[in-house]
Amino acid sequence: MEILTALGVDYTIGIQFIIFVIAYVFLTTLVFRPYHRAFEERVRRTEGNTETAERIIAESKELEVEYEQKARALNNETRVIFDHSRTEAMREYDRMVSQARERAKNIVEKTRSQITFEVEKTRSDMSKEVPGLTKAVVQKLMGQEA
Repeated sequence: MEILTALGVDYTIGIQFIIFVIAYVFLTTLVFRPYHRAFEERVRRTEGNTETAERIIAESKELEVEYEQKARALNNETRVIFDHSRTEAMREYDRMVSQARERAKNIVEKTRSQITFEVEKTRSDMSKEVPGLTKAVVQKLMGQEA
């Protein structure tokens, strides 16, 4: 006991111990437990939010892959429709050009036959008048009046 007295420990140690126990119970009840509960809640929310964020990121990547696949499929479908439409348009164009050429050819043939007919008619008309004109030219050249 002399050692305790030499260290300055006396009868007040019991009172200090009781004050410590009361302070410990008081602080544990009013400070440490609420703080520990708030800390655990924060950790739970943080870990829960991290898991939620990771899940959302994974879902967004899956949706991105799905979107890319659908976009490629739609692009291919659009290309097929475009190619089909272009092929149909080219067929229609070729058909219309062919018809226009055929009509132009018919018009040219009709015009040629009409011109040929007119030329032949004019030649036959002129060949009928050639003897009279020749006679008139000869008489003029000879100085005779008709």
